[in-house]
Amino acid sequence: LAIQQRVETLERSVVCAVALSDGQRRESVRVTAGAEIWIVSDDADLAGRIAERLRRNGQRTRLTAVAALRDLEPPASLGGLIILAPPRPADDVLLKTALFGAQRFAAALRNTGGAIFVTVSRMDGAFGLDDLDPRRDPVDGGLAGLAKTAAWEWPEVQCKAIDLGNDWADADQAADVLAEELLLAGPAEVGLSRSG
Repeated sequence: LAIQQRVETLERSVVCAVALSDGQRRESVRVTAGAEIWIVSDDADLAGRIAERLRRNGQRTRLTAVAALRDLEPPASLGGLIILAPPRPADDVLLKTALFGAQRFAAALRNTGGAIFVTVSRMDGAFGLDDLDPRRDPVDGGLAGLAKTAAWEWPEVQCKAIDLGNDWADADQAADVLAEELLLAGPAEVGLSRSG
């Protein structure tokens, strides 16, 4: 009987934000013509500005408050569902409602033939990697996880998690970059800040 010594190594990975090249995200997502894109948020100002830009791009939009999503009947088809977090989530109601909305509106998104499901967190534009504040609300990370999970389960829907930095000079600039990014294919996670 021989004793053999076995040495195993533990690999360590570190997550970091990297610059995104134009070639990685310039292909437009196809949203079925005439299908509504719903924007769910309690930040009526930014949500309204995003809706205005999408309408200018030929999309039909509908705004709804977070609490109202539970009472709305899913349409037969839906061009998009966007869950936009407020700058500072006060509790986990947004995440619970987002999960409920994803479950309830899944068939409407999947049956459309061209739809988007996007969550927008409001951390630092790098999913918390640039601003490692221990008081950060975990709700924001949950939104990104929801979008990435949906991407695995709904291959016919373009799913994306976006993190909007808090360094934008005004809501118009933030709305411009968000409205553009919502309709671009590319990585499942995209951070948007003034620095990139």
